Amino acid sequence: MRGMRLSLLFFLPLVLASCSVEVYGGNQFSEDAFVDVLASSSYLPSGAVQNVRNGGASMSSAQIATYASLFPFKGLSSGGNHTISFYEGRDFSYPIGTQTISGHYDEGNGSYYLLIGNNRGFVYDDAEVLDSYRGQAIAAYESDYDTCYDNYLILEGMILGTDESFDRSLYKEVSFDYANVTSTAGYSAHLGRYGENGNYCYLEFNVTMDYIDEMSSYAITDLSYRLKISDAATGIDTHYIMEYKFDSSAEMAPFSWTRRNYNLVYAGLDLSGVGMDDYNEVVEG
Repeated sequence: MRGMRLSLLFFLPLVLASCSVEVYGGNQFSEDAFVDVLASSSYLPSGAVQNVRNGGASMSSAQIATYASLFPFKGLSSGGNHTISFYEGRDFSYPIGTQTISGHYDEGNGSYYLLIGNNRGFVYDDAEVLDSYRGQAIAAYESDYDTCYDNYLILEGMILGTDESFDRSLYKEVSFDYANVTSTAGYSAHLGRYGENGNYCYLEFNVTMDYIDEMSSYAITDLSYRLKISDAATGIDTHYIMEYKFDSSAEMAPFSWTRRNYNLVYAGLDLSGVGMDDYNEVVEG
């Protein structure tokens, strides 16, 4: 059984202020405050979600990259909204373009279904094609998780003073928080500094992880990166938000689908009947 699921992502400041847990700030942190976290190669969740959105007036990609570069965290200034899911028996689903690719392994009957969207698909009598797409889904998840893992290490280096690239003197605001409640640990950074044209740039960074009993280690469950830009000339605040969520792998649910809802084509081992046009809607959509 895994530990109790408790996300500190949005409630970390409240927990730190109100609960009888140890709270560390600035140099009061020690190495013992940081938990060991599973790498993506050792942990496959049941779901991985990346969500990106703006608030207030829209910022261009170039503006987001410029403002994000003022802060130490990496790989959080670009991305797209997507959901990747893994199920019992190696089944999976993940997005390509505007479509969702799903794979269902019917091992008992020797049939392997590659489903495109919610109404068409191909049936194979070999798992090779599904394995290839499943590998892409895993790679996409690992990219998301590795981004979170790497930024957790960056945060640790900032707090412990081992990240020489982090210059506190550049920031008007610097604070760090930590909480460990039962089997959930959470870390938070609040950074503020002036950017171009005197605009004030404020970043709130939160990362939460749960203890996974069966693996005797922690796994990242949530990360949020909230960037607020206050325009010096207009006083208008603009927000850029990137969030990640990784669900428990303790219990993989079965993949649910109904064959009669799909127009299925038998491809078998001979792929000559399946051309690129069958995938163009997916790849180029």
